[in-house]
Amino acid sequence: MEAILPIDKVDGQGGGKARGLAFLKPSGMPIPITWVVTEYDIAAIENFVKKLPDGKTYAVRSSASGEDGEALSFAGQFSSFLDLSSEKAIMEAVHQCFESAKAQNVSVYRQQLHSDNGAAMHVIIQEMIRPAYSGVIFTADPVNNRRDKLLISVV
Repeated sequence: MEAILPIDKVDGQGGGKARGLAFLKPSGMPIPITWVVTEYDIAAIENFVKKLPDGKTYAVRSSASGEDGEALSFAGQFSSFLDLSSEKAIMEAVHQCFESAKAQNVSVYRQQLHSDNGAAMHVIIQEMIRPAYSGVIFTADPVNNRRDKLLISVV
C-alpha cells in the first residue's frame, strides 16, 4: 500500500476521520481536498509535501484507528494543526500527529474506558477552507450521555 493516498482511494483504512470523509465524498458532500498518510514514511511524506501547491494553507489532523468510532471517539486526545503553509511546518505537524498516539493522555483515556484499541495512527492532510459557518453534531448528548437527544453546535 502507498504511504499517502487521496481520500477517494481509501478503502476502509486510514483511521476514523479518513473513513468518515471517504464515506461522505461519493455521496456528494463537499469536503476539502484530502490525503491520508497511512504510514510514517519520512521520505514519502517529504516528497509529497514538496509537491503541494504554493500559496495554500493546510490542516494536518489525526485519524487513529479507534478515533471517531461507534464505541469510542478519542475526541481531543490526538494532535491537529491548522493554517500550515511551509513544508517544514507540515512535516513537523505530521510527525507530531503520529507521536500523539503515544501520549500519556491517550494511554490514560484508553485505560479508563477499558479499551484495548492500539490506536494505530494515520494522518490526514487537507487544504484549509474558510467556511461561513462550521459545526459539530453529536448523535448522543455528550454531557448527559443520553442517546435520545442530540446536540448541534454551529459557529
